[in-house]
Amino acid sequence: MLLFNIIFCMSLKAEKIDSVAIVQIKNKNLLPILDSIVSYEKQLVYYTPKLYFSIRSRIIDDTLIEFQIASFGSILVEIGNNDRYKGCFEHNGHWFFVTGQEFNESVFIKTNQKKAFMFRKPVEYTSDGRMILNVIEDDRYSNWIYHYVNDDFILEVMW
Repeated sequence: MLLFNIIFCMSLKAEKIDSVAIVQIKNKNLLPILDSIVSYEKQLVYYTPKLYFSIRSRIIDDTLIEFQIASFGSILVEIGNNDRYKGCFEHNGHWFFVTGQEFNESVFIKTNQKKAFMFRKPVEYTSDGRMILNVIEDDRYSNWIYHYVNDDFILEVMW
C-alpha cells in the first residue's frame, strides 16, 4: 500500500477557520448508500468517529454523472479557496463534503446555513524561509464510484 507522509506541522498559524455551506440530501436513494459506506468504514483499522467523507461529482456525458464517495481522514486541508466545497452535510455522525464540477440539484438542496471548520493551510514558511508542506497524502481510505442515471445510483467500483 502506498503511503506518503509529508511533514505535518501542528503550528496554530497553519490553521484557518472557514465556513462551508450546509446542504440537504434531496435524492433519498443516496441515504442507504451512505449508511452502507459508514458501516463498512467502521470495520476498518483507520476508522475514527472524526472521519470525513467527500462526495465528488464528475459529468461523463449528457446522460451520465459519476459520483465518487470517499473517506479521507480527520483533517481538512485548504486547497485553493474553499469554494471547491459546494456544500456539506452531517450523516451518521460524519461530515460529508460535496465537491466536483457542479452542484447537482437533483441530489442536493442548498440551504442558507453554514458550518465552520478548521482547515490546515497546505504550505507554511519558517522564519528562515524554509517551506513546510502540511499535506498528508494517504491512500488507505476507501473509494466508491457510482454512476448516476435516471435518479438512481449504480455501483461501478469500490477500492
